[in-house]
Amino acid sequence: MSKVCYGKILVVEDDSAIRETLKVWLNRSGFTTLFAVKGDEGLHAFRRENPDLVILDVMLPEIDGLEFKLHRSI
Repeated sequence: MSKVCYGKILVVEDDSAIRETLKVWLNRSGFTTLFAVKGDEGLHAFRRENPDLVILDVMLPEIDGLEFKLHRSI
């Protein structure tokens, strides 16, 4: 039986415990998950992967969440 995918979610979070918790819950819920640890990595992943949703930490290394929002192109 094939796994149902409800969408692609990009999580940009530098805290490994939070990332792992989100990974478990989102994958169990049928979402494809992508992860980035720093804001600049998240911005590149956003542009490359075109996710359906972004879960974005505001306090990130390199580019913070607010700056990420300003740089994204939709």
